[in-house]
Amino acid sequence: MPDRSVPYPSFNYVVYLSHPAGLRMPLGGFSEAIGLTQRSAVYRSGNESGGNLGVRKIPGTGGIHNVGDITLKRGVVSVGDLWSWMAAARNSSSAARRSGTVTLRDETGTPIISWKFTKAMPVRYKGPPLGGKGSGDCAIEELVLSAESIELAPPH
Repeated sequence: MPDRSVPYPSFNYVVYLSHPAGLRMPLGGFSEAIGLTQRSAVYRSGNESGGNLGVRKIPGTGGIHNVGDITLKRGVVSVGDLWSWMAAARNSSSAARRSGTVTLRDETGTPIISWKFTKAMPVRYKGPPLGGKGSGDCAIEELVLSAESIELAPPH
């Protein structure tokens, strides 16, 4: 990552998803990608030996960690790709688990950093709120993915 003092803008990213046929395809133009979180278990230990009465935090054993759900929001353009993936998840198909990346890009479109998620499957879809006020707002749909792991990856 180049050295710079100005943070990268959060609006310039792309979501890629692996396809059962082995292809890597953009999942769509999302307006928001949130929940790229991972938390390792930490336990509190009692008193230290030697008279130190402080509490010490120690890492969990066995690699216990929690991965947050990834929420993706986009304007409704075509829901066919999402519906077929959700149908596979409902039917417990092996095609329901896919890996992917969320890649942040700089102002020129050059990939800067990627978050790789593995064995994700759709767990919730929320259609857009629809109203007759004619405000001109985009119809935004929401897709929630449950992944087994999230890690930083080389940008691509």
